[in-house]
Amino acid sequence: MLWPSRLSPVLALALSPDGTRLAVGCRNEVVLYEVGAVALKLLARARAQLDPVQSLAWLPDGKRLLSGAFRRVILWDAATLTPER
Repeated sequence: MLWPSRLSPVLALALSPDGTRLAVGCRNEVVLYEVGAVALKLLARARAQLDPVQSLAWLPDGKRLLSGAFRRVILWDAATLTPER
């Protein structure tokens, strides 16, 4: 799916179990931020799939992240934001 450059919908958010990282599903990307006292710091960004990211969930240990879109789920290594499966 092609997106207009002005449109960047956020359809999913997930805070890590320890509260230090925020995963954002923005368009067809997963964006990872470090949560600071005053602001967010961009840690990583990765293209997930063609469709918009509609769901995000952290595994309890905070080492992996799941993203979901239309008929597709990706398991991410949260340290490097690289897909594992």
